[in-house]
Amino acid sequence: MMKKVATILKDYSTEKIHMNGKVVNLFTHTALEQVSDEMLAMMYEIMPIERQLKAKRYRNKIDKKLCIISYALFVLAMQETFDIYDSYEFTLNEHNKPFLKLFPEIHFNISHCRAGVSCVIADETVGVDIQDIIKYNEKLAAAFCSPKELKVFHNAIDKDLTLTKIWTMKESYFKMLGTGLVEPLTALTAYEVGDFYQKINLRENYVLTVAIKTIRG
Repeated sequence: MMKKVATILKDYSTEKIHMNGKVVNLFTHTALEQVSDEMLAMMYEIMPIERQLKAKRYRNKIDKKLCIISYALFVLAMQETFDIYDSYEFTLNEHNKPFLKLFPEIHFNISHCRAGVSCVIADETVGVDIQDIIKYNEKLAAAFCSPKELKVFHNAIDKDLTLTKIWTMKESYFKMLGTGLVEPLTALTAYEVGDFYQKINLRENYVLTVAIKTIRG
């Protein structure tokens, strides 16, 4: 049986989010500086070989760290939510979105950025995006915002935050669909798709957004 990850990866937070009659379990870890090399080595040992190889390919230390913590947080979420301590065998859809081969009824999604790592688990298709707050500029906004979304910036007090909120809505929405960013982002107005859960942390400089299948699309 796999070791309880909560004894290794600490300083994480959990939330039960109620969205459109569904419950989403959200796990977040932002205390990256508290994760020592020894803790990383212990988490690395519980990773399957293909995930270990992926972590090894990262040349940047922070990217390797985020890769390892992402998997550990997923395992922790499975242990804490479903009391499942087995090894996890993954399969991919045609767009390379991972699913659990032995637990097809469990849906999950993982995201990370420089601020931290997040993982969501639910009994319905779900997507999550955590993003460092993006610096606003007109060309970037025009590249992925719809005409309706661009109008929002006219009265926005904090354009950086507004841009990041829109981006994470779109990212989590397409991650929920499991298709990747397959249509022109400017053709989709995020706040017309449905309801999202958003968490804004200005102290740690990130926005986190969750989307679930019950969103209209």
